[in-house]
Amino acid sequence: MTVKTCILVAKWGIAAGLVAALATSANNSAAQDFYKGKRVTLLIGYAPGGGYDTYARTFARHFPKHIPGAPSIIVKNQPGAGSMKVANYLFNSAPKDGREIAAVGREIPTATLLKTKNANFRSDRFNWIGSLASGVSYCIAWHSVPITKATDLFEKQFIVGGTTGRSPTVVVPLILNNLLNAKVKLISGYPGGAAMHLAMERNEIQGRCAVTTSSLNSSRPDWIRDKKIRFLLEVSVADKRTMPNVPRVIEFAKTDDEKRTLEVLLAHDQWHRPLIAPPDVPAQRVEILRRGFDATVQDAAYEKDIERQKLGFGAMKGAEMERRIQRLQATPENIVQAAMEVQTSTARTEMSKAVVPIEKATGKITKVEKGGRRVSFAAGSKKGKLRVSSSGTKVTIGGNAAKRSALKAGMSCQFAFQGSAAKTIVCK
Repeated sequence: MTVKTCILVAKWGIAAGLVAALATSANNSAAQDFYKGKRVTLLIGYAPGGGYDTYARTFARHFPKHIPGAPSIIVKNQPGAGSMKVANYLFNSAPKDGREIAAVGREIPTATLLKTKNANFRSDRFNWIGSLASGVSYCIAWHSVPITKATDLFEKQFIVGGTTGRSPTVVVPLILNNLLNAKVKLISGYPGGAAMHLAMERNEIQGRCAVTTSSLNSSRPDWIRDKKIRFLLEVSVADKRTMPNVPRVIEFAKTDDEKRTLEVLLAHDQWHRPLIAPPDVPAQRVEILRRGFDATVQDAAYEKDIERQKLGFGAMKGAEMERRIQRLQATPENIVQAAMEVQTSTARTEMSKAVVPIEKATGKITKVEKGGRRVSFAAGSKKGKLRVSSSGTKVTIGGNAAKRSALKAGMSCQFAFQGSAAKTIVCK
């Protein structure tokens, strides 16, 4: 090769590198500009009022400012089958451009591994943005019921509430009965945590399993403070107890296989509040969402908001979630099969359906909070606090459809509600 040829080759190499660098720069710039002037939709796979809803809405208040272009954000509740409905939608139907994300149940990351019914998605193909909290959950009992300690679960019938599908409130009672021979009766079909809490207060159920302290602090802060509930069992495979006097469920496992089965079933301790994007979203946009997540959970304003609501921390980055989910896929098949049977078989569990009536009251709004998302009312001797959903509550003022933000203290209204979830609010 001549000197002249070498020079030409060198020049072409430099030029090619420059073109590649410019192309990469242009792609990065396009990715950075993608969200400018756009709107992100955050779907919540549960009804208003519970822990998932509270965490997601808190996150949504701070997230947009950490995304280049500062997009607007809209939050919608899309409950169904323990968030399976929204997970299926995100995987199969949602736009794959990064403008729709979702807050899903902590069991979704292992749904594929455990071949969960109606899970029409691959958990390991979602783009995991991160988890807003981690920790342990508990079985709790109302203070007046004759269930006072963990061993009572194996000696007496314990009546708990659950939602639907494969949510932890449904699955944990099955695990306890099938693997450890507990005597838990399950009443399923409650629309969310708020409805179950109301059922406990009304003595319709004795307690619930798979509830976190952060969820209790956000929805019923007086329960722990005033000892209205008892913590019976830590539904966890952690190395040590979180509460000294509350045993871990793994302490009741008798064999190594039982312990390994519990480790698969309770992997969700690692990620209590997952956020996901659909598969096939361009990698640069996924990275933007993950960086936005990381910045949000470290934002002092977000931390203050979390502390104000007495919620828990323990965020996990999306890349770490992805790594752990991929590792779970390597679980031996015999353990997977055992876990699948344990979490689905109802042969050992007495079950019934919850009947959650729609109640009506006529009175006045006494307080409006969070832009209309919470409304307190007084109707004669009856008082209450309702969760108002942008998608699940029909608001009418003066005969015209209205947004919840238009609700004001002092308005005379007719309220229809199921548990603490408002269905309709008709005001003069």
